[in-house]
Amino acid sequence: MSYQPHTKERNHLKRKGAKRMSKLTELTTKIEQWSIDRNLHTADPRKQMLKLGEETGELYAGIAKNNDGLIKDSIGDAVVVMTILSQQKEIDFNKLVESVEKMNWTSRNDLNGHTLTLMHHVGMLAAAFEQTGGNTHIMMRLQWVLESLIDICEALDLDLIECVELAYNEIKDRKGKMIDGVFVKEADLQEVER
Repeated sequence: MSYQPHTKERNHLKRKGAKRMSKLTELTTKIEQWSIDRNLHTADPRKQMLKLGEETGELYAGIAKNNDGLIKDSIGDAVVVMTILSQQKEIDFNKLVESVEKMNWTSRNDLNGHTLTLMHHVGMLAAAFEQTGGNTHIMMRLQWVLESLIDICEALDLDLIECVELAYNEIKDRKGKMIDGVFVKEADLQEVER
C-alpha cells in the first residue's frame, strides 16, 4: 500500500484503550454465538465469502452515493460476515483484530484510495480460497480487509465499533433458515422459495 505525504497516525481502535477492544471482543463473541445458534459456523465458507462480496458491494454503492446510513450498515455487516467467515475457517477473529491493532502505521485520508484498496483486498481474499497453505493466506487477507475497513471509517470519521454494534443489533433476533449453505432471513424467504 502506498501512502501520501499528508497522513495521520492510525489509532482507530485505541481511542479509548482497552474498553474499545473489550467492546469489540464482546460483539464478536455475540456474533459467533448467533452464528452457532443458526448453524452458520459449519457452513461452506465460500458461501460466506460471497456474502462478504455482497456487503462490500453495498459499501461501494453507499460511498458512490454518499449515503451515510448504507455506509455504516455495510461496514458493520462486512465485519459480521468476516467474523463468521473466520469462525468457519477456524481463525480466531479477535486475535486477527489484535494483530491489526498492534500495527503502528499511518494512513492517508483518501476515501477513494481506501475503497479501491478494499476492492483489491476482497479479491485477494477470494483468491486465497484456491491457494494451498491452509488458513495462512486467508488470515492475512482477512487482516488486509479489516485494515481497509478501518481506513474507510477513519476517512469518513466513523466509528467501526458503532457500525458493528448497529449490525449486530439488527441481526440478533433475526430468524430464517439455511438454504444451500446460506442463511436467508425470514423476510427474504418468500423471494428465495419462488
